[in-house]
Amino acid sequence: MSAAPRAIIQVYSLVLSLFLVAAVDESAVAAHESSSQTWCKAEEEAALLDFRRSFASQPGEVFDSWILSRTCCAWRGIQCSSAKDDDDSRRFTALSDGYRVRVLSLPGLKLAGEIPPSIARLRALEAVDLSANQISGSIPAQLVSLAHLKLLDLSANNLSGALPPAFRQGFPAIVRLNLSDNLLEGPIPPMLSSASIESLDLSYNFFAGALPSPMICAPFLNVSNNELSGPVLATLAHCPSIQSINAAANMLNRSLAAAPEVDFFASPAARSIKLLDLSTNAIPGGIPAVIGRLAALEELFLGYNSLGGEIPSSISNISALRILSLRNNDLGGEMAALDFSRLPNLTELDLSYNRISGNIPSGISQCRHLTALTLGKNELRGDIPSSLGALRKLETLSLSGNELGGGIPAELQECEALVMLVLSKNSFTEPLPDRNVTGFRNLQLLAIGNAGLSGSIPAWIGNCSKLQVLDLSWNRLVGDIPRWIGALDHLFYLDLSNNSFTGSIPPDILGIRCLIEDEDASSSAADDLRPVANTLFVKHRSNSSALQYNQVSAFPPSIILASNNLSGVIPLEFGKLRKLVSLDLSNNRLVGSIPACLANASDLESLDLSSNGLSGSIPPSLVKLTFLAAFNVSFNRLSGAIPSGNQFASFSNSSYIANSRLCGAPLSNQCPAAAMEASSSSSRGGGGDQRGPMNRGAIMGITISISLGLTALFAAMLMLSFSRARAGHRQDIAGRNFKEMSVAQMMDLTVTMFGQRYRRITVGDLIKATNNFDATNIIGCGGFGLVFKANLPDGNVVAIKRLTSEDGGPQMEKEFDAELSTLGNITHPNLVSLEGYCRLGMRDRLLVYSYMENGSLDYWLHERSDGGSRLTWRHRLAILRETARGLEYLHRGCNPHIVHRDIKSSNILLDGDLRAHVADFGLARLMLPSDTHVTTELVGTLGYIPPEYAQSSEASLRGDVYSFGVLVLEVLSRRRPVDACRRGGIRDLVPWVEGMQATGRGIEIVDPLLLQNYSEVDALEEMLRVLDVACYCVDSCPQRRPGIEEVVAWLDAVGSSRLKVGLGKP
Repeated sequence: MSAAPRAIIQVYSLVLSLFLVAAVDESAVAAHESSSQTWCKAEEEAALLDFRRSFASQPGEVFDSWILSRTCCAWRGIQCSSAKDDDDSRRFTALSDGYRVRVLSLPGLKLAGEIPPSIARLRALEAVDLSANQISGSIPAQLVSLAHLKLLDLSANNLSGALPPAFRQGFPAIVRLNLSDNLLEGPIPPMLSSASIESLDLSYNFFAGALPSPMICAPFLNVSNNELSGPVLATLAHCPSIQSINAAANMLNRSLAAAPEVDFFASPAARSIKLLDLSTNAIPGGIPAVIGRLAALEELFLGYNSLGGEIPSSISNISALRILSLRNNDLGGEMAALDFSRLPNLTELDLSYNRISGNIPSGISQCRHLTALTLGKNELRGDIPSSLGALRKLETLSLSGNELGGGIPAELQECEALVMLVLSKNSFTEPLPDRNVTGFRNLQLLAIGNAGLSGSIPAWIGNCSKLQVLDLSWNRLVGDIPRWIGALDHLFYLDLSNNSFTGSIPPDILGIRCLIEDEDASSSAADDLRPVANTLFVKHRSNSSALQYNQVSAFPPSIILASNNLSGVIPLEFGKLRKLVSLDLSNNRLVGSIPACLANASDLESLDLSSNGLSGSIPPSLVKLTFLAAFNVSFNRLSGAIPSGNQFASFSNSSYIANSRLCGAPLSNQCPAAAMEASSSSSRGGGGDQRGPMNRGAIMGITISISLGLTALFAAMLMLSFSRARAGHRQDIAGRNFKEMSVAQMMDLTVTMFGQRYRRITVGDLIKATNNFDATNIIGCGGFGLVFKANLPDGNVVAIKRLTSEDGGPQMEKEFDAELSTLGNITHPNLVSLEGYCRLGMRDRLLVYSYMENGSLDYWLHERSDGGSRLTWRHRLAILRETARGLEYLHRGCNPHIVHRDIKSSNILLDGDLRAHVADFGLARLMLPSDTHVTTELVGTLGYIPPEYAQSSEASLRGDVYSFGVLVLEVLSRRRPVDACRRGGIRDLVPWVEGMQATGRGIEIVDPLLLQNYSEVDALEEMLRVLDVACYCVDSCPQRRPGIEEVVAWLDAVGSSRLKVGLGKP
């Protein structure tokens, strides 16, 4: 469902809810103040206590006030009619026979259990709100007997099964019924209409079949995101006051132009409907001409269906229409069929991805309120009408993927609000306008790639001071690259590839401030930049697939000048662009050497200098580019040794071919010893020796034998060690041959401990300290093994993790031990210290860690009964700050930098003072050793894994930042990143948050316990600021995510005026 109709329904629902609560609460204050004189009936009290017993496992504070020494009217979430109500509402009292409980409201408290049928004994109930909990089971049929019920909100729970047959009776007084976001299934039963019903929301369930006929007449109906089929409109034709029908994302497959659906357009409902959303279904056939009878219609969404034929001209009769979206269908005909002069209120028109032909009608300029005109991927031809310049409110103009010709009219500059102009993949025959162009001051994206442009780049583009993305690729542009490009402070994506530019690369263009420093540090005009969202495709090479970007901020900071006729040397100024992610200078005529200062462009992930005339050696300093994932210098004249270490160990020989004088791995021609030594000494410090691959298969069996106790487990470990020792007669680094050792000798092996805190500890001590690794001592289970609590003989308490890895030979064993020694020397207040380790044979290790008394953050957030209330906002903010500092030390304080790869709440451990410590760092490198930070092994936990890992499995520091962002959202909302019990078997936290943010409902993301305990404005503002920080971290584009050091600064600034939240970064 699109944002616009969803927003309308949500706003309406919010207003309606507030109205109902206000109506029900009108006497609540008086009732509360006089609660000592307002007593509920014994039957009501008994029903409420039965309700409490159904949720007996809940945190005590939820029901702390539900005690018999107080009237139930004073219990949390309960509101009653007061003595004043008795005087002023005799009719109510007579109808309810003295029952006083009017409201039961316990939303967002993580209640888990089933709703008892006894709730129906609260016969005076007017409002029930149990939304946003974890309530399961079926909906009690007895609810329909509540004759005064106006509001029933059970949304966002785990309710399942079919709606009770008793629902056929209907709710006589109901105003709002919300059962959305559950696991309900089966058919929707026919429900008797209520004259008072205003809103019915059954969305995001598994309801199947057709809507019942007749359907209950709710003015606002939402049945989207189910599995409904059959007719929809026909079942609502009898509803004279219906205003909104949202049936998007179902399985509807009935033609709108045939009976019975077509009958709707001649019904009483056709005169009142304002919003109709049938998008994302499988509706065939055409759009009926009678659709023009929907005189009150304001928003029409029919996109993502199988509609064919032509757009009916009768749509022009709907003068109230504001939004028309017909995208992604098979519609043909011409736009001229629509009389835009009769659509004066139109603000958004999306006809993209169809087969519409003909010219763009000039009459569209009469839609003076138009803000978005999207006509891409059609068969439009002719010129772009110059009259479009009259659309002064137009912000988005997308005409790409058509057959438009002629020139681009200079009159478009009069669209003073224009932010995005996309005209790519057309056949323009004239150069870009150059004279008397002074507009486009608000333009942030200009894309006219593969459009047949000729001539040079016009100077007026240099006046587009807010420009962020400039794509003029795949044209016939000539001349020099303009120097004024460097003055575009906000430009971060420049693609001039596949043209005929000549001359040298002007150093001036490398002064782009946005690529040198953070955007928020640049000019104050950054405050005027606004998010630009639209689906955009970028294709750099004819033999590659197009990359899709859904918003401007997703573009990676890039300079792409490939496939031109550029000459001269590579300017040294490229080294200043520390924010640059991708640099492509391939297929030019560049000469000279590769500047060593390119290593200062620290964010580079892709560097392509292939097919030029470059000479000299590859600078060893480039090994410092720890994010570098793609590197190509093939087809040049380079010589000398290829640098080794860090990312360079992962590049194949295709990166270096056709350089006959290059030597060293991965090429077959070896270097002379002197050249290798020079390269090695220059590269040293960027990373250790490259280790071979390690099989992950053995990891999966770590937990199998633990429950058998020490004797069987340890015997098996020894037997495995002995058998492997016999096979290879291998020795450990101390020279002991496991084949020749007895069990007693094995038990007496010394555990390597770091620091002076511990006396000599043996393997036998660890066995005894864990009571033979008894299951009662298990305190954690991570991706690499079980964790046991151990009480050492000297009184120290530690945690022991057992790892099992593949036998990699003596050399790998040395490297494994060296890696552990490195990890043991990493100390930071917010990291779980590795205290020691020992090896048992060639596969098994026991790692000794500091013990954290309060367990994991996951336990406090999701398992401990009082964890949500005990973790106050101050605690949670401190935990996030401490976690960020620990991660920052791994990313920036360690050499080489450590990518954690598995940041999650169960890897954040809390000590006795609830201080946070990051655990399991470095284990991914131990179990899947690779000297580089780029790996093909996907490590992580579902819900925390960055989206880019699914495409390339390249673990990176920015991947850790994404996982940390998910953790922040988890701490704020107290929702798991993935809830397997939700609809469809899975429900992701990040998309939910993005949807709530997009509709202005960010405050609803926050854990209700935090909102309940912190009503102060300052605390609420802090939560929203932290929410903004999280959203930057989970940006789908890794290049747009902040570094962890920025996150630390932002979190430290929360609560002060130093943190700026808005359209820019904090």
